[in-house]
Amino acid sequence: MGLVRVERAAVEAGITRQMMLLLFPFGLSADQIVWWGFIATVVAALCAVWGGIAATAAAKYGKDAPTKEDLKRVEGHVYHLEEVKSSITRMDTRLDRQEEREAVQARARQISLSITGRADVGDQMAVRLIMRDTAVTPTRVELFNENGTRFAGSFDCRKLETLLFEVELDADSVRQWYNGGRPTEAFNRRLLTFRVYTILYEQEVYREAPVELTQGTRHTSGYPTYSIEVFTLKGNV
Repeated sequence: MGLVRVERAAVEAGITRQMMLLLFPFGLSADQIVWWGFIATVVAALCAVWGGIAATAAAKYGKDAPTKEDLKRVEGHVYHLEEVKSSITRMDTRLDRQEEREAVQARARQISLSITGRADVGDQMAVRLIMRDTAVTPTRVELFNENGTRFAGSFDCRKLETLLFEVELDADSVRQWYNGGRPTEAFNRRLLTFRVYTILYEQEVYREAPVELTQGTRHTSGYPTYSIEVFTLKGNV
């Protein structure tokens, strides 16, 4: 009868028969069995609730977990971002180099020098360059007219002494250069550009100097009536 009464009370408390049978051998009273059974039921219910929450979270995050395709797309985006970053770095480097070169070229435009030369028409002309700064060493020159047209190629400079350098121009180049110049009021004079290259801060830059190339004549000793055509070059910046 005691077992029947306990079972009835347990059923009323929502305790299963299996749980009641587990508690009965411990010698507990009917009220104690019902109480502890109730506690066990609550604990089981809480465990079930938390288990459900954990299962739901696992399902959600498992569903949201990145697949191999997702990881490939992410890697592709990361690679693209690295390319963009690398391109920006290269662009910044080029801009820095360009700014540095422009600064050095601006310094080159402040170089001062004198240019003189004289030769008979048909002969090679030796052009003297007198520099005013020992830190500036000319390396080569090029011949232009005022429109930016270049004549012949480059002509190497040769150091004669401190601040004094020499360039040798062949006769054909001098004639072509003269013919491409802009005439002045004096019909036999041409305005041209003499470009001098030099090394500054480990960079090759240039200084352009406006020059005048004049075709004239000179008399020879012993033959006062005989004259020879000559080219005379001069410029100063």
